[in-house]
Amino acid sequence: MKVLYVLYNIVYQLVTLFILFYLQVYINPSFVPDKFLWDGDKRRQHPVVGAIIIDFILLAFEAGLLIVILSFINKWYLSFAKVDNAQIIKKRTITVISIITFITIIGLMYGF
Repeated sequence: MKVLYVLYNIVYQLVTLFILFYLQVYINPSFVPDKFLWDGDKRRQHPVVGAIIIDFILLAFEAGLLIVILSFINKWYLSFAKVDNAQIIKKRTITVISIITFITIIGLMYGF
């Protein structure tokens, strides 16, 4: 049972990283107002701080939503598997996943 728990958490993390990358590249730019990205008819060399803040808020919200979904999945699985210390295992898993996701957000914001 532990192998399955670790395996689906790793797969979920990889899928999460792909989803965040896809959203950052293809979806999130449509939510940033053009006045932050364009100066007249030329694209700004360095985006306005507002664009970066909007981009970060969107990415953080999306990552938080994915982490909450994983938390519910882990809670369900650990109660189903009847594992000792389920709360501690869940908290550690979510902490590690959150750190990896936060590092990914920073990487996506500043470009890998």
